[in-house]
Amino acid sequence: MKKTIFFLIAISTIGFTLIPSCKEEITGCLYDDACNYNSSATEDDGSCNYPDEYYDCNEECLNDVDNDGICDELENSGCTIPSACNYDPTATNNDGSCFYANEYYDCAGNCLNDFDNDGICDELEIDGCNDPEACNYAPNATDLGDCEYAEGGYNCDGSVNTFYTVDQLFGFGVTFNEITQAGIIPNIIKITEISITGCTLNSGDWDAIGCPDIFLQLTSFGNLVSQTGVWEDDCTTSTEIQVYNNAGFPILISSSQWEAVSLLVFDDDAIGASDYIDGIADFNFWDKIVDTNEFNLLNESPSEISILNWDQSTCPTATFTFELIWD
Repeated sequence: MKKTIFFLIAISTIGFTLIPSCKEEITGCLYDDACNYNSSATEDDGSCNYPDEYYDCNEECLNDVDNDGICDELENSGCTIPSACNYDPTATNNDGSCFYANEYYDCAGNCLNDFDNDGICDELEIDGCNDPEACNYAPNATDLGDCEYAEGGYNCDGSVNTFYTVDQLFGFGVTFNEITQAGIIPNIIKITEISITGCTLNSGDWDAIGCPDIFLQLTSFGNLVSQTGVWEDDCTTSTEIQVYNNAGFPILISSSQWEAVSLLVFDDDAIGASDYIDGIADFNFWDKIVDTNEFNLLNESPSEISILNWDQSTCPTATFTFELIWD
């Protein structure tokens, strides 16, 4: 320690005497804003230390409104919850911005569990048939289950599928009766042959006819549909007369004509006079075909039908060979 020597000079009329005086120096921090300020120090020793910015000498925040130990000036707002998708590890204040993944998904929108890698989480998979063509189609199904389909030619409710053509339906095994019950009817009945049976030419109802050279007229609502050529009788006792239309062309009856059909028989005698002999029957051609029970189970179009005489006797009976045109 340095000593300072003071000399006291006494001046008198007689003389003077030097008296030495000594005072000890104290080193330390001379600045009162320092944490280690020493008010007793007489000489600064460079030891002053100061608190960090925003803190006092006790390392406590000068400003800490929320008392969380983090100075207001150092607060960082953000999501402070580690389980949130936008967790910010540097955030000190939770600003309410946290958001979370949907259940079963991660924060990137990917399934936590997706065994079949179809983008649908295992917990959200729905078993069922996802084929729209199936009868048990489940539009919400995600995993392919057992699908059930209608039989060929039918809808799921068992009705006939009218999407198919008649030939296709017959190919599936759909019956003639089922097709007609579904409201499918042909456009045209094409008659290719008419035969008359059940009576000898010279007996029964036709006793007085003799040997007629017959021809037929087919009418609808009283209007002529077609007239056959003349069949020339040789006076035999044949019970079947095959009658074809003129020049071998078929007789065409459209759907607008077949409701009220009449078959009329005429005799073209030796002198060329045409005499009316009989009206075989008045009938609805299509209804007669549909009402014939033997056709109900057919897996093809019927091609022949017999019409009894108007009084339901079998003498004579007209048999038609025909083709149904559906399209």
